[in-house]
Amino acid sequence: MDMMRIGDQDESTIAEIAATLPDNEAGMIEQARQAIAAFDRAVMRGDSQAATQAADRYDAVTWRLNNGTFFGCRSSDVSAGSRVERACSKAPGEVPGWGQKGAFVVSVNGMRAIVETHPHSLRYAQWLNFHAIDLERRFLSETGFRSHLQPFTPGVTIQQAARDYIAASQAGNHYGVAIREPHTLSQVIKARQPWVRRTLCDMDEPVSYQENDGQLGMII
Repeated sequence: MDMMRIGDQDESTIAEIAATLPDNEAGMIEQARQAIAAFDRAVMRGDSQAATQAADRYDAVTWRLNNGTFFGCRSSDVSAGSRVERACSKAPGEVPGWGQKGAFVVSVNGMRAIVETHPHSLRYAQWLNFHAIDLERRFLSETGFRSHLQPFTPGVTIQQAARDYIAASQAGNHYGVAIREPHTLSQVIKARQPWVRRTLCDMDEPVSYQENDGQLGMII
């Protein structure tokens, strides 16, 4: 399906919504969580108006917690925008919804990847960052990493969008390319995370990786 168009951010509308929010941060964070859930539902059914309304409410929480401005709202890990995004994120291993930060594992035709989702904006698209789990297998790039800006797509989950992107890439380059210049340490660390191991065990797939000396390792 075609990408979904979300209404532009209007600060006067944001200010009106912010005035109706609870007076404490916990209450506002709960409003943001509800807005993210509503945004995902709206994207799944292709309702641009409802998605825009949900995005407005989510942004209003960030705006109010940032003292009535968006300026600098993501300047650090403790900034308002970062706190709201973190509080609304999915636990690693759980598939997030549209507009939500998270990380999960997919396997497509033997190509396994950790997919990290980073909301670019609830107005435009969502980043999908793909990290190879198996450095000895073919992947989307020679580095074992690929970043893709995924448009909001009605009727398609984030997980399916990630799988579709990998499948399309495989079709275009004969099931991937050999990893020649991997970010070895970071990739091994990611593959060894407990939640990744648990997910792969549930999928009945062991974790394999490459040692610094080129030897193949396996985590069962």
